[in-house]
Amino acid sequence: DPYTPEMTYGPNGLKYVATNCYVSNAYNKITCTSASGTGFNHRAFVIVGGQSSDIYDAEIAYARPSIHYFKPLWESEVGFTAEGAATPGGEWIVVHGENFGTVDDNAIDSITY
Repeated sequence: DPYTPEMTYGPNGLKYVATNCYVSNAYNKITCTSASGTGFNHRAFVIVGGQSSDIYDAEIAYARPSIHYFKPLWESEVGFTAEGAATPGGEWIVVHGENFGTVDDNAIDSITY
C-alpha cells in the first residue's frame, strides 16, 4: 500500500527500518516499532503516500551498554581468576552485560579498563 507510512532512522537517517508503521492520529502522528540497534543521536526520515520528509534530527537513542560481570580466559596458578593476565596483553576476556548490540552489527567499539 503506497499510503502506509515508512520510517527509517540512524546516523544518516537510513540505517534502521522501523516496522508496523501506521498513522495513529490523522495528519500529524505516525506510530512504529523500533528496530534492533545501538547508538545515539539518530536522525529520522519518513515516507507517506510516496512523499519523503526531510531528515529530522530526532536524537533517537538506544540504551547504553552496561557490564554485569566479566570472566577472564587466562589461567593463573590458582585457576581462572581476574589476576594473572600476561603483561604483553593478548588475553581473552568475556564481558557479560546488556545492550551490546547484535552479533551481526558487531557494535562494540572498544573496552577500556
